[in-house]
Amino acid sequence: MKNNSRVLLSLILAFMLTAYLQDRVSPFSPYAIKIPFILSAFVYFAFRHNLLIGIVAVFPCALLGDGLSLSSGVAYLFVSSITVALIYFFLKKQLVENSLSCGLIALPLTLALLLIQYLSNLIYVGNALPFGFVFAKLLITAVATAIATIVLAELFYRFEIIVGNKEVVDEELG
Repeated sequence: MKNNSRVLLSLILAFMLTAYLQDRVSPFSPYAIKIPFILSAFVYFAFRHNLLIGIVAVFPCALLGDGLSLSSGVAYLFVSSITVALIYFFLKKQLVENSLSCGLIALPLTLALLLIQYLSNLIYVGNALPFGFVFAKLLITAVATAIATIVLAELFYRFEIIVGNKEVVDEELG
């Protein structure tokens, strides 16, 4: 039986870990790719838990994500709010509940987030980068975030098994 206080503790620890990773992992490649690890925790809790936990996960995602990425202040809130609705009305019925599905959700979520951040930067700063550069950076970041989400979602799931929030299903082992 799930205990909501244990789920909230797991959520807090997951967001602390991903905020630390997002802050400390240096950008890589010539494109200065910075993986938004915060999205990994958000996608996991929004997809692998009930609607209430998904809604609760929007707030730390928005606060930590926008704060650590120095974005416009609403990009993470906007994208994560829409994602919760999409997950509960469409994706929960279509996708198997596993870590790979979390990665599949993170891919377009990251693309949408980065596109909003790029457009807001373009509007407010007026700094237009070449389209090829922006496209490559968006694609590489989205794929890297999807891979990181798969790994972190599996880590979060294993942790939740240990603390008793989730039970092992025979299908997941084989």
